Amino acid sequence: MTSSLPKDTYSDSAYEKAHQDTFAPPKSRAIKPVLPSGVSQVDFDKALEDFTSAVGKGNVFVKQALAHYIDPYELHEDESKGKVPSAAICPASVDELSRVLQIANTYGIPLWTFSRGKNLGYGGPAPRLNGSVALDLHRMNRILEVNDEHAYAVVEPGVTFSDLYEYCVKHKKKVWPSTPSLGWGSVVGNSLDRGTGFGSLSNQHQCISGLEVMLADGELVRTGQFGITNSPSAFISKFTFGPSIEGLFLQSNLGIVTKLGMWMMPQPPAYMACSFSMPENEDVEVMVDVFGEMRRNGMIPNVVWMVNLIESLCVRGRRRDLWKGEGPIPEWRLKELQKELGTGFWTARWGLYGPAKTLETQLADIREHLRKRAPTGTLCGTLYSGENGNLLEAKSVPTEHGLMWVGVPSLFSLPLMDWAIVNDATGKPAHGDYAPIIPSSGKKVLDWVQQCKPLYQQAGVDFMADFFMHERHVIFTSMYAFDQQDAEQRKGIESLHYGMHDIATAKGYGMYRAHVHHMDMIAELNDFNNGAYRRFVEKLKASAIQNPAWFLQYYEVKPLIDMEMGLTRVANEKASNFDINHAVSWHASCMSMRTGPFLFEAAAGRFGPEAISQALREITDWAITAGARRSCIHAAQIFKLLFHRKVSDMISFQSIVSLFHAGLVLGLYIFAMPDVEGQDDIDLFDDVDWVALGTTGLTDSSELRTSTVHTLPAARIIRDGGNFTISGLPLRNGHSQARKCWLQFASLMLGLGRWKSRIFSRILHVMCDNLSDVDLGDSLDEE
Repeated sequence: MTSSLPKDTYSDSAYEKAHQDTFAPPKSRAIKPVLPSGVSQVDFDKALEDFTSAVGKGNVFVKQALAHYIDPYELHEDESKGKVPSAAICPASVDELSRVLQIANTYGIPLWTFSRGKNLGYGGPAPRLNGSVALDLHRMNRILEVNDEHAYAVVEPGVTFSDLYEYCVKHKKKVWPSTPSLGWGSVVGNSLDRGTGFGSLSNQHQCISGLEVMLADGELVRTGQFGITNSPSAFISKFTFGPSIEGLFLQSNLGIVTKLGMWMMPQPPAYMACSFSMPENEDVEVMVDVFGEMRRNGMIPNVVWMVNLIESLCVRGRRRDLWKGEGPIPEWRLKELQKELGTGFWTARWGLYGPAKTLETQLADIREHLRKRAPTGTLCGTLYSGENGNLLEAKSVPTEHGLMWVGVPSLFSLPLMDWAIVNDATGKPAHGDYAPIIPSSGKKVLDWVQQCKPLYQQAGVDFMADFFMHERHVIFTSMYAFDQQDAEQRKGIESLHYGMHDIATAKGYGMYRAHVHHMDMIAELNDFNNGAYRRFVEKLKASAIQNPAWFLQYYEVKPLIDMEMGLTRVANEKASNFDINHAVSWHASCMSMRTGPFLFEAAAGRFGPEAISQALREITDWAITAGARRSCIHAAQIFKLLFHRKVSDMISFQSIVSLFHAGLVLGLYIFAMPDVEGQDDIDLFDDVDWVALGTTGLTDSSELRTSTVHTLPAARIIRDGGNFTISGLPLRNGHSQARKCWLQFASLMLGLGRWKSRIFSRILHVMCDNLSDVDLGDSLDEE
């Protein structure tokens, strides 16, 4: 492993320099080491050794090298609020990635995955949970295929827009990629985060066709026609049999995308660069209405990008060269600049692609429509055609009309960040935005502009804005540039962001993506049916993500809100409208907070005999913790729920898996637990007042909810230890007692008779026969 800063991240020197400049180590402080939540220093050191063995010592980064893995535009100086990883790992292949996941699962280490870390303004590569290991996929950078005939590409996560473009040029491919304004980002990462490009296929996430995804257990799954071996339609059709699951891996941590099929635009014979501007801020209303109509009726088939005057100025120079005063540039000065540059206050830009004669006809229709609806505006259209009847070469289009409009990546918009810098010696360029989804209604967009402008005034920053017009909605990017080294500016920016969120919440506007600091805040906007969407997604995560560290991070973030909701639901689980699978899922989630299902499966022999001893050693350490005792209570409650099921209950697959894991947890706890003297304290099948018990045993910093928790038997045994009984029968440690437990779980599974219950039952029987006290003694002797 290394503490040296990463280098040679990009093969292009201009991109590498921009990367190094952006992620220059913080001037004000060193990066302090942080551990993954719930992981000891000893275990973390072992994990780092294993990670190094998996990917090579030059691809595991720690200490000051982590300057490249934090948000370069972080608002918070307080390290308790900032987002910092514990290490960074850079696998180069699917095999290396699989080994990394296995190691992470073994030690219960949360991973934060990204492709290139260039989601700047939204946290960049910074983790959602402090102490996560940054999983950097930039070394997985193969372009696997670019197909001319069907116009698609297949790429790995580390492939940038610039890489893909250069590949197409070098191999004379007759396709144009859709690219955002900065070409250093990942095709995969940008598409999965629903980023927007330009040109005819700007909605990049809608151009995904075929994914290969590594799940948390290292298993690979392919979606759609890609899931059929040797399918010639793998990347050309979204039609598939059964549920379409690509969307599950957009803005999610349900798996890691390792390959992605992306549709591209066929290289056209001609392209027309179009723009339309109007002089007043209030003109945005008529522009949105007119262009929204043309987007819906097909007159303009591609995305329209609308930019205000401030943002147009940002890419031309710095604010200090245009205005020396304090606060936002005043209206009278903006009017002067508008006149000097001969531009409108709002400018719409779009491209038309196809045969030259077709484009000329399209422009004529657009001109006539605008003449009637927006007569004070100015329309421009410049046609570029291929030479001698050939297809148009993108590089032949001048910069002012080309670049991202013709699929040519660049660092075009990077100067925008410098806008607010007053002193080069002390300033650090930074930016962010708030980007709600607003109906394509001029009245609504103008209302948003008018309500946000005073907030920018209060923050002391200029109101820069742009938005992408789709057929029925706009994504309104309320942008702000600031000096990261200026504490007052940072404070104003934070207030501005939350102010815009309050406006959006009142209007019911959602966001299309969110900064790592604001993900919970944005997720809470999905409030229908008391957050049913979030609960459904959590169930999917509980099923797909085996690493318990994920559960821990979520509940530590919002223990008093989400836990109370969950506790209240479970406390009333006997209500007629409560589904048994929901109750099992909740208990399984709580159980998983302090257990790692893969660790227990390793002890059951899933990863071979070599892994059993290591797993038993770790389970022995776990068995003396409060979290282990809390997990056992939940495990027993899962058994109780399913034992007392009604004939009419439809038991889900996840409930079967939860029962299996509960059997492993309770049995292996009994197998490994220390001798305890004294009276039996609690029967595991007794009802528990979950609301009063609160988070006792779930997190390291549990708070007692009420005074009655001191008298709860469950709380006492979780905190202080003690003996268990089950239906009045005492539980003692050792293989004999564990065997009885496993046989009971195996019998219940066999009685359920659904899904893989027979297989799981057989595994428990094998454990009864093959695991003995000798195994545990040998494991301890090895230590």
